[in-house]
Formats: sequence, C-alpha cells, structure tokens
Amino acid sequence: MDIVERRGRVDDLVLTDRTDDFDFVWSDSGGNFVDRLDFTALDGTTRTDTWLSNEEELRWQVFNSGELGVWDPDSDDDGLTDGQEVQGLTKVNGRSVVKTDESVSYGTNPADVDTDGDGYWDGWIGVYGVAWSDNVVLYQEHLSTGDGVEGDEVVSEQAGIHNVSSPIAGTDVDSDGNREHSNIHLGELHWGTAPETPTPSLDQRTTLHVEVDWIEGQNPYNETIGGQSLLDSIEENYALYGLNIVFHRDDRLTTANVTSVCKQPRAGPGPTCGGTVTLPGLNAHELDKVEDQYHDDTSRHHILFATNYAADTPILSTHDPFIGSGVDGIEGHTGSPGQRNLIPTAPYGSVILADQPELSDVGTLKSTTMHELGHGLGIGWLDDKGSGHIAECYSGDFCVGQFGVGGGDDETPERIEIPGRGIQTAEWSIMGETGDPIGSPFETYRYSIEELLTIDFNDVPSTDD
Repeated sequence: MDIVERRGRVDDLVLTDRTDDFDFVWSDSGGNFVDRLDFTALDGTTRTDTWLSNEEELRWQVFNSGELGVWDPDSDDDGLTDGQEVQGLTKVNGRSVVKTDESVSYGTNPADVDTDGDGYWDGWIGVYGVAWSDNVVLYQEHLSTGDGVEGDEVVSEQAGIHNVSSPIAGTDVDSDGNREHSNIHLGELHWGTAPETPTPSLDQRTTLHVEVDWIEGQNPYNETIGGQSLLDSIEENYALYGLNIVFHRDDRLTTANVTSVCKQPRAGPGPTCGGTVTLPGLNAHELDKVEDQYHDDTSRHHILFATNYAADTPILSTHDPFIGSGVDGIEGHTGSPGQRNLIPTAPYGSVILADQPELSDVGTLKSTTMHELGHGLGIGWLDDKGSGHIAECYSGDFCVGQFGVGGGDDETPERIEIPGRGIQTAEWSIMGETGDPIGSPFETYRYSIEELLTIDFNDVPSTDD
C-alpha cells in the first residue's frame, strides 16, 4: 500500500488478478463459458462478479477515500463485490448473455458499507465481522448445492452482534450504554431504495404496529424475561435487526367474550346463528371468527394469545386440514408466493397457543412468538417446499407434509459453529422447530441469512384485510 500512500503511479506494476477479478469462477460447472462465471446472488438472480483489476483497485484508492482489499472480493462486507459497486451489477439472461443490470447498479462506495450515510447498508444483506466475504456473496449459491451451507462455507458471524452508533438503528441489549445490532444488516437493495441517496422514510417502511389481544389466563404482559416484559424483550430483539415492532395492548377476552362469537351465521328467517365458538380449544375457522370480532384496528397486525388448537367443525379448508394437534402457534400465511395465492385474505394474524406445555417456558414462548411474527413478515419461506414454497419447513429440521406436498427434511440447512461447542449445527435459528432456537446470554434469538432474505412488510396477514 506504500505506492498508494505516496500517490505514486501504478502503471508499471506487474500485478496478478487470478485470485481477485471474477472471483467466483467455477472450474467444473459445464462447458458454457458463462456457466463458469455465474452464480445465484443474494436476491436469487443469476449474476456474475464484475471485472475490477487489482490495478484499478489501487488506482481507485489514489483518487478516493478508503482502502480496498485487493485480495478480498468485498472490502466493506456489504454483500456486494468491489467490482459490482464500482462498475455495476450484471444479470445473466438465458445461458450466454451477460448484461449490466441498471436497476440495481448505483456506483456505490466499495470501501463504505453505507454510501449515503442513512444507516442502511448498500447491498441486499451484509454481515459484519467476516474476514473474507465470499461466503456471504455466494450464500444462495451454496444453499442450492443439495447439502446447504456446511464446512468452510459457513458464516457463523451471522449469529453475533456488534456495537453501532447513529444513524444505524439498534438497541442496548446488554445495558452497557452502547447500542448493538445483529451482525446481519438488511441493506437498501433489499428494501428497494437507492443506496447512494438517503432515504428518510425507510424507518417507517420497516415498522409494524401490532394489536395485542389475549384470552383470559394468557396475558403476555404478565410474562417477564431477562428483567423486562416479554413483549418489550421481543421489540428489543427485532431492533437488533433494525426492525421496529410496536405492540399495542388491547383486549382481555373473557370466556364469555369468546364463546359469544358466532361461528355458523345463518341467513333468512329464524335464528341468525347456528352455533358459537367453543373453548378451551379453537380451530382455524373459530380463530377467524374471533379475529373478525375483536381485531379493532385493521391498519395493525393482530396477535392473539389463545389457549390451544382443537379439531372442530366447521373447518377452514385452507388451514385446518394442514394443522396438527399440539401445534404451538399459527399464522394467517407464511408470506410465500404459494400461500399468498392460496390465501388472498388471511383469516387471522399471529396466534400463540399459550396453553401448550412447552410454552410455560418464557424463552420458548418468546421464540415461538417471534417465529409466528416472522411468518407474518415473510421471514423464512425460502426453504419451504412445493409449488410457490407452499409447505413449511422448519429451518434445519423437518418439513410439514400433507396431500403429497412437502415432507422430508429442510434441503437448504444453514449450519453455523456455536462458540464453545466446536461442532456445526443447523438447528439454531428462530424459524426452526419449537425449542430449537439458541438464545444468547441476553435472552435474544437470531434469524438466519436465508430467513431474512424474504422479509417483506407488505401483505402482512390481518393488516388492512
């Protein structure tokens, strides 16, 4: 770097680009030249790295502030390679045509994770603290290999947190006077905003207001974890990802309130109701009717802390046949394309079946609530099976199967190495099975990279339905 510091000439340097330019070249992926260059990018699009020679990287440092790692494809770890930031991103059309993708090419600063300084990183997803960022840029590619992310592909840093300062959002989870943020940063390309222009409204776009109702005996405001109320703890956990979840206390529903709800309305002369909701158990059809009756502010997502699930009649054909006994929580839909097509209007929002024995543990109650809210935000459907990802898979675990769709195991497990354990595990994240998520010493839980790739604040179940 002495030549850069002295603002010297680089024209006469003899540099090798073999480990830098077009970093993601496959040697055995087919005879077509493009097949050796392309990969599935973090947004699911087939792209290539973009040529930026070592000489150009050194020259860039002469005329710009910041330092590039000539042997590191992504110097600032924002999930975009240095070449993509300087020269633009490509898109592979068909099998042999590579074109610049103007829709996501902004000429951002490859040495600054947040070019416009608005608190949001430049790419789709970046991970703080990775020494070498190939595995982040190639995360979707590695997921598609059939074995998921494993071995030297793992990005264990994604489960960590780090200190941040304004304007980056975060929260002080350890009460040390400093704000922390997850090592995973959802960037401006994910949210569809321009990374070279500050976006003041982006904080509003990543905010979800939630109306909270509960059936008597299931009051979440009576629960505490880590020295704070359960729902405050959940809000703080989401704040680690720059997500603003705001709970609004609403109704305590007595047994009489619930059992007065008509579940079989009748038209014509005579009685207008052919049957009311029964307790203690509730099926999806009954939950739909309860939500209709007591969800007061439909601009907000609705969450109900209920009793337990029970088979009953009539049924909701899009939901009840697919819900097993002993379930801990359910959501109106998972946000996947398949479920959104099947369920254009969600019958309810998040339902936490708090009478389930395992939810007597407040940590499990918290992770289950975040699991269901995660579905509402579209988190985690990328590993689901069937047309349009319609059948849910629990991250790193089994997949729900019904009527010949789904079943088996998660085919894109995301392994990380848990500090102090010395082994890799795929059962650690919030969208895993009940009891699987691994909490930190600060009673916080983690979403994974794959889970967060699909987060979307549009079409949230029970909101504006």
